Amino acid sequence: MSPRPAGHHEVMASSIRSTPSSAGRRGLTDDVITLEPRERTIRGYLRDGVDHLAGADPELTQLRLALQSVLGLVVSLGLAYAFVRMTDALRMPAAAGAPAAAHAANHALLIVALLPTGTVALMVGAAINDTTKRTQILYTLLLPAPLLASMSIGLALGPYRIASLIWLVVLLAMAVYLRRFGPRGVTIGLVVFNGGFLGFFLHAQIGLRNIDWIAALLGIGVISSLVVHYALFRKSPTATLERMRRSWEARADRLLDLSIDVLDASDPQHLRSASRRLAQQLVRINESTLMSDAQIVESIPTSAAVEAQRLFNADLALSNIARFADALAGQCRDGPLRGKGSRGHRGRAGG
Repeated sequence: MSPRPAGHHEVMASSIRSTPSSAGRRGLTDDVITLEPRERTIRGYLRDGVDHLAGADPELTQLRLALQSVLGLVVSLGLAYAFVRMTDALRMPAAAGAPAAAHAANHALLIVALLPTGTVALMVGAAINDTTKRTQILYTLLLPAPLLASMSIGLALGPYRIASLIWLVVLLAMAVYLRRFGPRGVTIGLVVFNGGFLGFFLHAQIGLRNIDWIAALLGIGVISSLVVHYALFRKSPTATLERMRRSWEARADRLLDLSIDVLDASDPQHLRSASRRLAQQLVRINESTLMSDAQIVESIPTSAAVEAQRLFNADLALSNIARFADALAGQCRDGPLRGKGSRGHRGRAGG
């Protein structure tokens, strides 16, 4: 890759740039691209790092989901630990055996108590994706029911190895079949299988007599995950559109970078590699445009048609720049002509 000039570009694609609208929401401006020189400061480098992250993860969906699942897991395990300590759930009686042996057994049962709590917390963190709050809460609160049912059967069949293995095979087939019913089917299938596996795996430590404690621990995991979701990761249409705008800008910036790389290619192998990366980035910018278009309808429905058209125009302009650069680099073999095209792109991008 050729070195960049000092005034290298930073694209600020204002097709999703927010401005106050008549409804008090954040709208879009008429200009397509506003060019600013890149800052050679710590703040500028940090901003570039955030842009790279936004370009790799549109709307930061994967990052938010990972943070939500991890925080939900931490809170659930902490509350389950406190619950077991305060209520003596799943603990041996004080008179059962020597103190050292009872302490070791109680520690093992504490770890056992944390397993189903952590399992349901992780699954709930990934399952809260319904469109309305009512369906999110209802579906999440009902999610432990199939886990508890399959776990109960697994605990009952635990002493019988052949029957337990057959039960696990049935659960595995059921989980695969439920995939046909979409995301909810996938989640329920995972919950059912994990419940049966935990019942088979933990039948020697706990039995059906402790299923009420297990139900309480599952409830702690579900409620903790719901609290983390609605307290820290509740979706806001305005904030979601802003994250999508940042991702679109980052991908547009990368597209212009790769357009210059194609024109700077000095040999056929470098040209093929740069052209392939440019084609992949074109797909990514088109993907971001479609996702942003859908989010605009939800975030600013009063002016969605106008702003979606501006977004499409910006996407079309950037796509044409990239395609023209690729065609120019492929058809014009002489270096001076490609050099003029490269300098023209830098003139548009460098500001």
